[in-house]
Amino acid sequence: MERAAPLWLAALLGGLAGAATFDLSAAERQNALSAGQALAAKHQGYPVADYLIYDVHDALQLHPDQGSVEAVQVATPWERARWAGYLLSVQGKPVSEQAAQVIDDLKSGQVDFIVFAHSSGEGKDYQNFLKTFSAAHLNLGSRDLTPVNTAYSGAAVDNYRDLNGNVTFLWSGNVTYRFDLSQMPSTPQSGTLSFTDASGKKWNLKVDLSQYK
Repeated sequence: MERAAPLWLAALLGGLAGAATFDLSAAERQNALSAGQALAAKHQGYPVADYLIYDVHDALQLHPDQGSVEAVQVATPWERARWAGYLLSVQGKPVSEQAAQVIDDLKSGQVDFIVFAHSSGEGKDYQNFLKTFSAAHLNLGSRDLTPVNTAYSGAAVDNYRDLNGNVTFLWSGNVTYRFDLSQMPSTPQSGTLSFTDASGKKWNLKVDLSQYK
């Protein structure tokens, strides 16, 4: 990803592995908050690359065949707690459990998929483009899950280049699909996330939850 650095894609670092953690103990959550604080202290940005199941090579360059999606992130309870610790530290705020819960409301047994995207056109007619994304489906084993919640960020204007190198200004933002795995007797680690984006492109993305902490 070569896009200059919205916070969510700054400083793509490597190195996480293991099984997805859907049920954090108090000690594990505190460790995640502390990990976020440590990242902020290094002033190297927030490492999200290990949690991406899809990203474009250059998010500034528009390619019609790529649809409107720039990246898709898996967000586990551990990662969201780490993000809360990081964001509070960057903002110069105390890292407390109460403050972290305002940022991180992901409950045990849940997983988020955050879809970062841009509109297919300019102007106010496209400002609500995120609402045109379809409902998502997460297929794990024989189970077809639908989100327990779908959240939309605000849309902001950003600049992109078309295939001729001309600058165009489109809306950008994210859709978060939240799935609850807590009622499943066992959680298969691999499956497929499916949805249709604002351009009408259908997505079927492979997911392996065992890769995420």
